[in-house]
Amino acid sequence: MVFHQAVAFGPPMGFGDPVLDSQRVFRVLLTVMSYPGRILKVTPLPQVPDGLCEASWSVLLTLADDAVSLWTDLPERSAARESIHGLCGSPVAERPGKADLVLLTRPTELEPPYDFRLGTERRPELGATIVIQAATLSVGEGFALSGPGICDESFLKVTGVPESFWAWRRSLEKEYPLGVDLILTCGASLAAIPRTTRMGE
Repeated sequence: MVFHQAVAFGPPMGFGDPVLDSQRVFRVLLTVMSYPGRILKVTPLPQVPDGLCEASWSVLLTLADDAVSLWTDLPERSAARESIHGLCGSPVAERPGKADLVLLTRPTELEPPYDFRLGTERRPELGATIVIQAATLSVGEGFALSGPGICDESFLKVTGVPESFWAWRRSLEKEYPLGVDLILTCGASLAAIPRTTRMGE
């Protein structure tokens, strides 16, 4: 996964201090990517576009810029979509499989086959980063996660995402280092399941 820090332009919808705020969120992202299954919160924002939660908006303001192609399931010509492209400047990918960064706000509508970029053998870091707005996030039950950054196992429960998607994600483990990195959001909370993580049932 390639991280790009964005420059967002102040209130009303962006960060109050684009540099400091994006650095703060970037550190949160690095932490949850380093410790899969851990849930952290972002600092509340004064305004968030309709259809997005605070964590999703903070992630987009931090990772999306004019060098990062974006695909989202937000409705065409929606205020949220216009805010994303207006503040972040990301070029629009024609389909999910062409995007560096994917935002899924209605994951219950996901259906296979899943078309997301997995990277290449020479450049596995080009696999997509997928931001998924979940219904709930909690620890202590749910998927058993193992791998780098996890002592033995950690447990993460995610609701609002179809089982077929998780089955697809598990199927990618044999393709490593190809794969996708998942950032899961709910309200101001976020967690991550990077491609290095193995998911139990």
